[in-house]
Amino acid sequence: MNYFKYMRRVHLKWNTTHTTYRTRCIVIVLLTIFLLTMALRWSMKSLPEHTVHKMDVPAMRQKVKAMMLHAWSNYHRYAWGSNELCPITRRGCRGSTFSTHSFGATIIEALDTLHIMGLKKEYQHGRDWIEAHFALDNVSAALPVFELTSRLLGSMLSLYSLTGDILYRNKALQIADKIMPAFDTPTGIPKSIINLRSGHAQSSNDISKFGALHLELSYLSDITGNPVYRERVQRIRKVLGNMTKPNGLYPNRMNIKTGKWIGGDSSINRFHDYLLKSWLQSGNMDTESKQLYTDAILDIVQNLLTVSPQGDTYISDYANGSQKKRMDQAACFSGAFFAFGAAYDQMKHWEKYTDIGTSITETCHRSYEQTPTKLAPEVLVFPNGKAAPHQRNRYMLSGDVVESYLAMWRLTRDKRYRSLGCKLVQAIEKYCRKPHGYSGIRNVHEMPPEPVDSQPSLFLAKTLKYLFLLFSEDDVISLYEWVLNSGGHALPIKGENEFYRELVYDRS
Repeated sequence: MNYFKYMRRVHLKWNTTHTTYRTRCIVIVLLTIFLLTMALRWSMKSLPEHTVHKMDVPAMRQKVKAMMLHAWSNYHRYAWGSNELCPITRRGCRGSTFSTHSFGATIIEALDTLHIMGLKKEYQHGRDWIEAHFALDNVSAALPVFELTSRLLGSMLSLYSLTGDILYRNKALQIADKIMPAFDTPTGIPKSIINLRSGHAQSSNDISKFGALHLELSYLSDITGNPVYRERVQRIRKVLGNMTKPNGLYPNRMNIKTGKWIGGDSSINRFHDYLLKSWLQSGNMDTESKQLYTDAILDIVQNLLTVSPQGDTYISDYANGSQKKRMDQAACFSGAFFAFGAAYDQMKHWEKYTDIGTSITETCHRSYEQTPTKLAPEVLVFPNGKAAPHQRNRYMLSGDVVESYLAMWRLTRDKRYRSLGCKLVQAIEKYCRKPHGYSGIRNVHEMPPEPVDSQPSLFLAKTLKYLFLLFSEDDVISLYEWVLNSGGHALPIKGENEFYRELVYDRS
């Protein structure tokens, strides 16, 4: 498939006699964003020439690899086998997304990054630990199904596709079978918290969680020949596809027993991202996913896309019947979301979605530039159209904006996106690097920033991986052949990637 061939074939056609009022509104918004994007691109030329044109890209790639080694070696020294490193106190952190039970989350999540970077010795240490020690049989803690799927299962699946090592397929099966009891609900919508020992699941109902399991479980069915995993997520899709969407939007919360929405709050999240990527992962065969995505993105543009008076384009949250002038930093993946939709699809108006992706990415970048640390808070708010401080002002080494930098660089070849990645590396090195690892910071608006004694495993799994890919050649995890899941793990595209490794039975 050819991104640019697709994009050249997209033409905006507007017959005012037959165009609906809704379509006209969408086109007006898109044209506004197009004009603002042109202004933003003009402003890009004001960057110092050495920043954009004279960057030593191989040196930046080696720099990111050195950052990975610093994070990994200190984890190996002070927290080996723990989920995460506390770099200030030099110990394993007990409190994390995966509760207090330690099963080497950093090892599992970082291993594909080590493999992609060619860090063979470190990779082998991690593989040996997984073979000897990783097991979930004795884990009695209540753990989140979404994170188990996207981060642990996703990593095992990525490692299996990259290496062909059967160890990872076996471990992926162990993880998936542990979370299957969470799907035993009247609607088939899984509960989000499960005790891995007892199989007891606690009720929860966030669409950004239960709606973003498709990539991993569908791929697991293909590499094992067991259809049950795909059937579980297809049932979720069927439930969602048959439901009415208030205000044209998927609400964030659902009663998983009755299958009814709870409230009408909405936001862009990984559920929408997985609709697009499920279609891509299937080799464009999953037309149901594509249709749900097409409908959802039109509704997002009409109801949530916002342009502030200062020109910041963002996807606003919707709550209590109106747009809220805020966007989570985690939603900065949506620059890539819009750009990939435009690149892969040929529907009318999608030519303009590249401009939406560009504009959102620029807004997210400015959220970094506007703080004294050059690092962004967890929530962006826009009172009177201008980003302002919020109670969630931490920066925890997140990589969602880098996903958009990577996508925009690969699609447009605009060197500015590598420059933005370089600036982020410099800020992380200045304010987050510690003698014994990397820490988050408590408030991006305060100087000097107070560190948070935590090196999240996602920093190694996602942020550093995306930065490395940003400064690598396109054939290093080609986005023609791989999709990136929410945990930063690359899963192969069927029909495009020789490493898909689908299990085919000989029926002769």
